[in-house]
Amino acid sequence: MSKVLKIREKNLSISHPSFITTYNNLGIILNHLNKKENSQDYFRKALRLVEDVHGKDHPMYAQLSINTIPNYDKENEATNKESLEKYSKILETLNKKYNGKHPEIAKIFNNIGVIEREMGKLQNAEKAFEKALQINIEIYGDIAHPSIAACHNNLGLLYEEEKKFEEALQKYRKAMMMFSTTAGDKDARVAQLYQNMGHIKKKQKDYSEAEKHFKKSLTLYKDAYDPDHPNVLEASKYVAAAIRRSSTSKMNESSLSEERSDSPRRSSFFQKFADKFLKKRSSQSGSETAADKKKMSFASVVKASVKQAKEGEPNGSNDPLNESDSPRLKSKFSEYDKKNSDATGIGEKKKSLFAESSQRR
Repeated sequence: MSKVLKIREKNLSISHPSFITTYNNLGIILNHLNKKENSQDYFRKALRLVEDVHGKDHPMYAQLSINTIPNYDKENEATNKESLEKYSKILETLNKKYNGKHPEIAKIFNNIGVIEREMGKLQNAEKAFEKALQINIEIYGDIAHPSIAACHNNLGLLYEEEKKFEEALQKYRKAMMMFSTTAGDKDARVAQLYQNMGHIKKKQKDYSEAEKHFKKSLTLYKDAYDPDHPNVLEASKYVAAAIRRSSTSKMNESSLSEERSDSPRRSSFFQKFADKFLKKRSSQSGSETAADKKKMSFASVVKASVKQAKEGEPNGSNDPLNESDSPRLKSKFSEYDKKNSDATGIGEKKKSLFAESSQRR
């Protein structure tokens, strides 16, 4: 492209309309290479030339102006508002020319949606994305097309932010199908969509599925880019993190299963202890002392523990073995042991069993 520019500079006047296309295309190439400042130089040159040749009211001026509008800037809300105002003015010009039905109009609504979404105005963003989708379908038909796929992807990102995970997954799958059809299964955009779905599975705590999606994304990125490309490195990190989370989740499930299988043994111990105490208490005669009442109260707590363990209640505020209750029950064990330990050492045995149970938790 730079050779084309040199040839035209040598043979044509600098104000020749051919330079408009050349400057704009160079800007697009540099923008894809992440050379933002250089790309903006060429976009502005193309825009000045359009103004000189056609004037600001020409639709081409409006179309090329899109490339000079900044993307969302999280550090500068004023810039974002200014961008939205510029898009509105461009829309007025293009709607007059194309009656609301043109790819550039759809592109503007898409860009508006991105800014609104990043600003947290999710309802406005959804309206903009839906409008972009509608225009593209009117232009291309309801078929597999990259512009339509991009709209589905953007709606998926929006639904994900709104925690509408199933709706987001549907949009991602639709976008993936379209990109696969138009560009092939190994397209980098397909890799990005696998990554998007992996993030949702992670948020749903389905770590094994998240791992599968991230691995697929990494494989496709490796096919599309060099090993040191930022997308490959980022995808590698997601895979590593997903493997760790998946492994931790499996360990926790195994631990929970072990704890549940151990529950009858703990219940049996509590039952025997409570029965022994209450039997001894019922055989005694005379008036109840404060200490007797305290012992009886503790025995009731143990009985309640046994009942809930048998009923299989989940850990919660009513579960006597819940971590938040452990200090209370442990203190009752300690208090009772100090006053009632005998030659068999049963008090120490109870404490050690409770400690083992706590460690497993």
